[in-house]
Amino acid sequence: MLHAREEAEDCVHDALLRVWKNPSAYSRERGTLRSFLAVCVRNAAISRIRALQTRAGAERRVTIEPEEAFVEFPDVIEQGRLRSAIATLPLDQREPLLLAYYGHRTHSEIADALATPLGTIKSRIAQAVRKLGTVMQTEQAI
Repeated sequence: MLHAREEAEDCVHDALLRVWKNPSAYSRERGTLRSFLAVCVRNAAISRIRALQTRAGAERRVTIEPEEAFVEFPDVIEQGRLRSAIATLPLDQREPLLLAYYGHRTHSEIADALATPLGTIKSRIAQAVRKLGTVMQTEQAI
């Protein structure tokens, strides 16, 4: 299902870990342990596929931002500096930042789109803004 050995191994590990933490989920009356584990791994694989698709879609949205979406600086050099600074951000910070400022989405909309808790989105955007400020000030001083 996952088309990658490492992903499949991680999926089996995650499923077994969930079963280990919640052994009461298995009921002998509902079927064999083997069947239960197979369904758990299958469900974990489906969840992993959905998460990977959501992540890939979000990455595409971030990388396909239209040129005019970026803040316009009268100075082309400043515009380039900002783009370079944004490109240095980790994806988990860059993505919500671009969706907020250039995609004109609310924090709640971003949290829903990325399937991430609202507080995490707010923290990541704040971290990204702080890093951009530091990078822009540092480069300006040079």
